[in-house]
Amino acid sequence: MTIERGTRVRVIRDPHHGPSPWPDQPTAVVGAAGFDPEYEVVEASDGPTRSYWVTFDDPQWDAEGDGPYVTAQVLERYLVPI
Repeated sequence: MTIERGTRVRVIRDPHHGPSPWPDQPTAVVGAAGFDPEYEVVEASDGPTRSYWVTFDDPQWDAEGDGPYVTAQVLERYLVPI
């Protein structure tokens, strides 16, 4: 499944690996200024997967307490269109 630029999404927690990179399950829009294309294929622990640039609705802190971030690169499996 390809998620198109401009799609509103929720960044969900990883149900198998702790709080995930974005524990507050923020909402965002796919695409971020200066990042094109909006996704790239990256090597994840379970093989190749798409990773999308998103722009958060509100600045976010990651699971390690770093931030706030306005944009981030997020694996496709954590994105749910809303």
